[in-house]
Amino acid sequence: MYKNLDTFQSIPFFIRTLDAVTLLFASYKDFGSFEVGPVNTFYSFYGVERFRLRVGGRTTLMVNASSMQFVKNDSGIPITNFLDNDSYTEGSVGVGNIFKILRVDLVKRFFYIDNPSVSESGV
Repeated sequence: MYKNLDTFQSIPFFIRTLDAVTLLFASYKDFGSFEVGPVNTFYSFYGVERFRLRVGGRTTLMVNASSMQFVKNDSGIPITNFLDNDSYTEGSVGVGNIFKILRVDLVKRFFYIDNPSVSESGV
């Protein structure tokens, strides 16, 4: 059984099909240590902005927090921090199409607000 799976993984058609299915469900294309995506939001259309092209990515490299040199304030306290395994969640409410070019959002952060230099909300 495992020999059949190894044989499938060497067939180019199977590899391309598996890549397409993975791209469809995961929305990211893997390029080794970097993934491009989410592909389902590369292009979008809004009445205010007309169209929006967006390309993003994420790295799959693990970074050791102790090896990072963060920017520090005058007191020597880092002003940049790593996120834990908790999810980062924020909510926003906005008004768009102000003078046909502006948008104003009120943003509320729900997690990671225990740092002294982090505000809970912003405009």
